[in-house]
Amino acid sequence: MKILFALIFCFLITSCKDKDLPSVFGTCNFSQTTKTFKVEKKSGTLHYSKTINGKGFDNFKYFIVINGMLPMIVCNIPESINLEKNGQKEVVFSGNVVELPKNMDAGSTFIELSYFSFGEEIFN
Repeated sequence: MKILFALIFCFLITSCKDKDLPSVFGTCNFSQTTKTFKVEKKSGTLHYSKTINGKGFDNFKYFIVINGMLPMIVCNIPESINLEKNGQKEVVFSGNVVELPKNMDAGSTFIELSYFSFGEEIFN
């Protein structure tokens, strides 16, 4: 009987993978040819603004700024995140960043989050 329970337990453990768990993050629908690179548990500043590095947009956007990288527009911010207009907050995050061609003159890129720590709230 113990062996049966042990086998069932092993089966349940191995059959449950992260992909089966619901996620608070949607996907960004990057094209199949879009090159990305992973960032893991980086610290940065989340902004909610209509301007990024002086470039204006029609709508407010969430974007993350860290030293040494272009600002990253978040294309799948969890719905429960709310910053005041032109607000900012320190965050820890992981995700896939769109890799732009080296010769491209760009003011920002995009990130698809997979982990996000916003104060006391942690999303993954």
